[in-house]
Amino acid sequence: MRTHVDLSRAYEYRIRTIEALLSAIEGKAQIDLLETAIRLVDSAATNLGDERSQARYANFAELLRGFLFLIRWADAIRKAESDAGRYLRAGRQAAKDLLSKQPATNETDAMIVAARKLSEITVLEQVT
Repeated sequence: MRTHVDLSRAYEYRIRTIEALLSAIEGKAQIDLLETAIRLVDSAATNLGDERSQARYANFAELLRGFLFLIRWADAIRKAESDAGRYLRAGRQAAKDLLSKQPATNETDAMIVAARKLSEITVLEQVT
């Protein structure tokens, strides 16, 4: 007898992450969605049994955190907040920290490519 598996619950972190990233791509970033996605990816990382998978998910959560800082930077600039640059510095540093943990032989890895792009952001138009 087959048991029913609710894939939306099992993969909620994927669904929330996709929704959050799509909102950012559309230029309507939803910070609360991204924060939820980060929490869920962190939780998935700690609940995986395989060390390699745990590290991969933890790194992805870190990449998402860096992206969240950059979204906050863009928002802070548009709202003329003082010291908006702190978000840019934090986002770029999160990406650099992630890159420092990765082997240099992984140059084509999508996470490495994304982290490199985040670490090089200098203007708002690059955020999405």
